[in-house]
Amino acid sequence: MPFATAVTAIYAVNLIVCNYLSLGFLARGGVIPFLLFQAVLTWVWYVLHARRLADAGRSIWIARSIAVMFFLFICMVALIAMGTQPPPQTNQTETTLGGAISLILFAFLLTGSGFGGLGYFFAAVVALPLFVALLVFAYSIFVGMRRSLMPNVQQAP
Repeated sequence: MPFATAVTAIYAVNLIVCNYLSLGFLARGGVIPFLLFQAVLTWVWYVLHARRLADAGRSIWIARSIAVMFFLFICMVALIAMGTQPPPQTNQTETTLGGAISLILFAFLLTGSGFGGLGYFFAAVVALPLFVALLVFAYSIFVGMRRSLMPNVQQAP
């Protein structure tokens, strides 16, 4: 399976699994199954990149570092999502922490008022996931464009 196809499949599965965060999966299933699945996806991502880098004669330490950073980021997002989920016995119409955070973020982005140190914290909460996702995606493109040291061998029909 070519590198680009395999990485695209990993990203597609990851997007589908991350959608379960918004569907209340954490409230029903808990955070442990989600994190275990993310650990498997991160491991597969790392193995794909490490093999491609080894094929290109490059060091794999950056791929390892990005995989660890990505998994820690996923843990942070899961904990935030878990904190914004209402308890199972409450009514869904009750105000939750997620609604309050969304309202504050919306007010911060709409008005441009600083909120002091809290504004920087909310800006970081919004910017960090985008930065990590962009870094992981850009690194996959970088790794995919490396030339292979192995000769291009045609398979016999």
